[in-house]
Amino acid sequence: MLLRTRLFLIILAGCLVLTAAGSAIPREALDPTRVPGMPTEPPPLLTRSPQAPDPEVSNWPTQQVQTSAGWQLINFPVGRLEALRGLDRMLLRRGPGGLEAIDPVNRPQQVDPGQAYLAYCDRPGLVEFSGPPAENLLHTSRLYAGWNFLASPFQVPVQRQNITLTRPGGTTARPAEVAGPETSPGRAWIFSTLYGYRNSRWVAADLRSPGEVFGPSRMGAIFCWSEMDLNWNQSPPSGGSPTLQKTTPPRATPGQVVTLTGCGLGSPGRGILSLSGLPIQPENILEWTPTRVKFRVPPGAFSGALRVMVDRYPGNSLNLEVGSPPARPAPSAPTTGSLVGQVVSSDGRLLANAQIHLDDGHEALSDLNGTFRIDNLPAGPVKAYITLPGFKSASGQVQITAGATRTLQVSLSPTSGPEVGARSVEKSGSFTVMAYPFTLGQEQKNRYWVYRIEAWEYGNYKRRWDKTWWTDIGDPKFELNCPVAPLGRSYAVVVTWRNQAGDERTCRWTPKVHRDGEIFRYYNPLGSQGLAPGPDLAAIARGSAPPRPHAR
Repeated sequence: MLLRTRLFLIILAGCLVLTAAGSAIPREALDPTRVPGMPTEPPPLLTRSPQAPDPEVSNWPTQQVQTSAGWQLINFPVGRLEALRGLDRMLLRRGPGGLEAIDPVNRPQQVDPGQAYLAYCDRPGLVEFSGPPAENLLHTSRLYAGWNFLASPFQVPVQRQNITLTRPGGTTARPAEVAGPETSPGRAWIFSTLYGYRNSRWVAADLRSPGEVFGPSRMGAIFCWSEMDLNWNQSPPSGGSPTLQKTTPPRATPGQVVTLTGCGLGSPGRGILSLSGLPIQPENILEWTPTRVKFRVPPGAFSGALRVMVDRYPGNSLNLEVGSPPARPAPSAPTTGSLVGQVVSSDGRLLANAQIHLDDGHEALSDLNGTFRIDNLPAGPVKAYITLPGFKSASGQVQITAGATRTLQVSLSPTSGPEVGARSVEKSGSFTVMAYPFTLGQEQKNRYWVYRIEAWEYGNYKRRWDKTWWTDIGDPKFELNCPVAPLGRSYAVVVTWRNQAGDERTCRWTPKVHRDGEIFRYYNPLGSQGLAPGPDLAAIARGSAPPRPHAR
């Protein structure tokens, strides 16, 4: 069946964005008040291979878009692009180094339906494409420092207050909380004006006001000061919008246990709790149910709003007052440390307004001397990300010591040519989960094999991996490989063991993936019965096993 869908194309006058290697960065490329125009050179030609997927043989209805000669902005409102034909040239997308060419004909998986793409056609034509409809309640698109072209993948409007942004490391916020009108780098994540295209012209809208972001299949442009994920939340999770109703006690000190009650709070690993915009780390979460969350106030915390997000969908907030610990007769050992540093360019210039943010949510801004300071950091390793548009970003792990100050010297190289923003600071890699069977009983004959392994990004069930072994295959170990996982983030791991009688034992962990190729091993969940627990289990396991999570 042929389904003709009206798509919105943006035809823009030519205006210089790409420049020759080594030339100066175009002024408009870093100007958040001026949407860039089109490149002066068309993208490379592409050749359709015999193995390229064909929309006519797809299991999904074919959609069409009429193209005209020259440059235009195009999008594909599907859940996943599976096949496309009708383009003779590659598409251009905004990436970490500026504009990047992709081949949507032979490699349709490169297309993100949540983004818009620059297309150049030598003559008018017809583009046909197919893919499943965007039925997921959450779609995530990657944004980079500088300009980004967006497109709604849904056939219904997305409300501004439902959208969230997630920085490298996992800190998540609503756009209204992190958008600012300043036209130079500062503490804001994004420029507060969203540029949509309506009736053949750009129309400015304030991201901080309520209402629609885009209607069905609409496109637009947004300027970001650093790299982040855009979470298109079409509607609340299946359990309803996360709602906090009561905080007990309403005032607490670091180390004290606080209980939150409410509804729609999700399940372990799918919800994230933040205090004053800083995520409470998994090791401080003591209990998580759909109606109650218990957590320990971390060292260095300060008063502010408590909020729960489920699969990155935002809920309401309640205030928690954090006071100083009661005085003790003898001074106690310090529990926090500090990070100080300076940001300079590769040729020695002091760089002001560079954004320094840590994976635990703390952040700072370099001053006129390029210096910054972050206090009250819990002891342990943290990942630091340093971003300044016009320079290649930097990232690295820093060890914070209680009662000490760590010094960090950062040198950023300027971008040139087509690199109009900042390179990606968040790398991806793979990690492997290994789980081992165990036996029970006096003769150790009651064998529990690994029935299922699930892993997903902590607080984001859309990025997940799983594998099920329906019968006992007799293996001494079972493993799940998790590719394309952002490094420096925490992940929820759920392992379910099962015996021939159908009895199941389930446990969960929340490891943090620091480097590519890491392996996490999990053993007998019962401790002294059967095999001894591995070091990860002994260090991380806590509480009772949660119910198996379900996708939204």
